Amino acid sequence: DSLFTFIFSPRKGTKAYDMPDVLTKEEKQKNFERLLDVQNRISKEKNDEYVGRRVRVLVGEEENEKNYNNEYTKQSRTEGFKLVYLRGAEGLEGKFVDAVGYDLKSWVARTFACPFILDNDANAALVGEAAYGCAQDTRDVVMMIFGTGVGAAAMMDGRLIRGKHFQAACIGGHMVIEAGPDATPCNCGNIGCMEANASSWALPLFARKDPLFPQSLLSRVEPIDYKNLKACADAGDALAKKLLQRSLDCWSANLCNLIVAYDPEVIVLSGGISRMGEDLRRPLQEHIDKYAWTPWGHPQVRLAEKPEASVVLGLHKLALDEIAGNPAL
Repeated sequence: DSLFTFIFSPRKGTKAYDMPDVLTKEEKQKNFERLLDVQNRISKEKNDEYVGRRVRVLVGEEENEKNYNNEYTKQSRTEGFKLVYLRGAEGLEGKFVDAVGYDLKSWVARTFACPFILDNDANAALVGEAAYGCAQDTRDVVMMIFGTGVGAAAMMDGRLIRGKHFQAACIGGHMVIEAGPDATPCNCGNIGCMEANASSWALPLFARKDPLFPQSLLSRVEPIDYKNLKACADAGDALAKKLLQRSLDCWSANLCNLIVAYDPEVIVLSGGISRMGEDLRRPLQEHIDKYAWTPWGHPQVRLAEKPEASVVLGLHKLALDEIAGNPAL
């Protein structure tokens, strides 16, 4: 990852701030090249001071201040920016930091005059499967969705669980499955998270540090992802079989945590890794049948019926509810 985070954003209070982007591809490329030049200069001059900290870069110079008050033009959109450095505790942390506090819903209403839905992708995917896919027959369902990381979502009595700070369920891939000082560090800042042990971004790390790696088929494939891992395991590769079983064990443990937390009748598996089909679903079902504490019976593990479209379908359902005046799920 780059040492610096670049955010390209017009100043608040200007027409540019509230207008759609009209820059041409060539203009965007020019601005991107300017960002790279700024990055290179800061990297050379400030490297020791800025290591491990985020820097916000808004392209432009102080003399372009007059452009902020111009009528909305390509020139003011391109040049009406300021270069600022934010360091240490004063810096910006997290994703989409330039959107914090901005009323996107009002902007969409003014610009496009249509309903606006903003939600976590796992939440939307679960709504899509509950409304149009494999979970139409239940009101209590959990989803575990595999992407670069592992996300989750939960619905109880037909309503999404969001929580006070909108973190409930959707970061279910960060439930802890390891303890102690040697637990695997996670990119969220915690240690021992399930995602840090069994996810698309973690898999190459575990593969390359294993003593079996130099002799493994995995050392000759690129990328080291679950598609190639499954192919190597099917070919009898010892390391691939070991890592695949370890991942299944981690995912099974996480499902037991989600069952304890949300008491679902159905668990939906979605995302790219779900393409493993029954080779994924069956061992997870067998694990929770054996180990999950559910005296009422056994939750059913199902593969998403529409994994490529469930997010869009879920947003469609939420938008229809918004139009109809129904409270959001």
